[in-house]
Amino acid sequence: MNRKKRETFGPNYKWNEESNFLAFCCYKIDESIENRALIAEKLGIKLSSFDNRMQHFNSLSKNSKDTSSKPSQQVKDIFQKNNNITVDECINTIQEFIGKENYDEVNLSNIDYEKEEINEVNQLQETYLNYWRLQIDYQQYDMSRLPWNDFVKIVSTMNIKSRGMKIEKRIIKNNDFIKSVMNEEGDFWLDTERENGVELKTSFITPLKGSSVSLTGLRLWEKKVKFYLLIVVDISNPQNEPITYKMWVPKEELIKLDEEGRLRIPGMKKSIAAKNLNVARGLNIKKEHLNQWQEKYKVPQGFKL
Repeated sequence: MNRKKRETFGPNYKWNEESNFLAFCCYKIDESIENRALIAEKLGIKLSSFDNRMQHFNSLSKNSKDTSSKPSQQVKDIFQKNNNITVDECINTIQEFIGKENYDEVNLSNIDYEKEEINEVNQLQETYLNYWRLQIDYQQYDMSRLPWNDFVKIVSTMNIKSRGMKIEKRIIKNNDFIKSVMNEEGDFWLDTERENGVELKTSFITPLKGSSVSLTGLRLWEKKVKFYLLIVVDISNPQNEPITYKMWVPKEELIKLDEEGRLRIPGMKKSIAAKNLNVARGLNIKKEHLNQWQEKYKVPQGFKL
């Protein structure tokens, strides 16, 4: 009697270090179904079996509620040893296996960064040391010579006050503006007579939940401040290069927005603050409106970041 050839070969597949590592990489970057299917085909197993192995790695994550998966010791070892692997390393591993020409490009903005967990003390210590090494190395360094995107990557790790001071110093130097001194209005002057002042405000959109464009400390009563230079840097997806929006807004425009009730007063009820013109205002801009603002309020010709 001739037996029919077995077609369900997934459950009996012998997982090894290479195939387990491929499943781990796919779990780590939330790989597309198209690329997972190519991997499963080359391994000689069904996609469902490969996805089930990915679930074994997912069950080891801190926030997982999966109690049905039973990861092998090899799966546990791979998870622990490679938790700090980068997205690029995962992609390269997958491309080498299925062929770069077959790899279907995915949108990296969909990657769940919560999977990039820090679950080992030594990894936390390494991050801690690298953070402070970066601060010390660039504390006295003239960062005006760095390309803008490299510059903002560094200052994004600093506290808000230090970040603003670094950006202000760079813009004044690169554009030959006249820096304001203590008790003078604005951050820099456009003329030697000190009659046309500019106030610089910066905001970073970070990967942290709830991060948005928030520009505060708008002192609209300062008579000699004629313009507000608004710099917004979007670093919400660390896999992409920073996106910078720059706006040169006449004070009259902000006064008009304030009269329309579109500026906020941080820490104070509008009904109370509205009666006091010497209260600093705040401005929120929706991320999807930043291009419109930049187009409407263009910086002067020749302006350099």
